[in-house]
Amino acid sequence: IEAQIVSKVGFQITGKVIAVEADQGDVVKADALLAKLDDAAQRAKLRKSEAAQRQASANLAKTQAQRERAEVSYQQKRSINLRRQTLVGRGSVSQEAAEEAQAAEEIALGDSKISEADTKVAAVMQDDAASQRQIDAVVLAQHELRAPFDARIIARSKELGGIVNAGEAVFTLIAPDSIWV
Repeated sequence: IEAQIVSKVGFQITGKVIAVEADQGDVVKADALLAKLDDAAQRAKLRKSEAAQRQASANLAKTQAQRERAEVSYQQKRSINLRRQTLVGRGSVSQEAAEEAQAAEEIALGDSKISEADTKVAAVMQDDAASQRQIDAVVLAQHELRAPFDARIIARSKELGGIVNAGEAVFTLIAPDSIWV
């Protein structure tokens, strides 16, 4: 008598076993928690990446506001320059004032372009922070060992407090409906 489906399951990462929720002879449903590794450091890392994601979002909002402000400043300087260029032709404004207005417009345009680039960088940084948070959440989930299918546990090879290496079998499971003679 044997099972056609036999699976030795273990953690994808190395760590210390802090909880054993199942034992030899138990019947478990798919996705049932079998064991858990110490995850304090990974939880802290996830909190840190969540804070970085919030910071990146705030930075993006700040750069967008600066971009809008730079655009308003550019439009104002452009309007002043147009008026002064018109008035210099009539002799109402000095050539120097017209040149200063032209320079101010060009500087404001440059500031606007810099703000636009900063906004793009901030958006990329926000995406990066979100990706890092997602990676940290996946690694945190790897601290739990769950049953891959409805199974009967036929062996448990690690105890509470033991150190488990990545890929090392902790439980041996069989699919009860795959038993045959």
